[in-house]
Amino acid sequence: MSEPLEHKYVTSDYMEMTIALGDNNDHKGYFDNWLYMVIGVYHKQESPYGWTKRKLKYSPFGFERKDFRQCEDIRLYIETAVKHVYDNFPEEEIEKFYNKVIGEISWI
Repeated sequence: MSEPLEHKYVTSDYMEMTIALGDNNDHKGYFDNWLYMVIGVYHKQESPYGWTKRKLKYSPFGFERKDFRQCEDIRLYIETAVKHVYDNFPEEEIEKFYNKVIGEISWI
């Protein structure tokens, strides 16, 4: 029986990326030690009482490492998921989230 995979999470107000790590704990190199990632796109509702509620609106099939050819593939995966929920979403928010994801997987 294999052990469960470890995961890393990258979050923002409207998105969360779950990244499944490879079973090798050694850093192999740039972008080499992840298996797949899954994005969740949320609707955010702020309360006048100080709390924030997030509701999952869309989570497509994951993006596998074997399908990864270049960093733009991850950006396209993020943009496609966000556009499935929001017609007009700030491009700078997508860019900021994309950079956080790239920063995370570059050191796995």
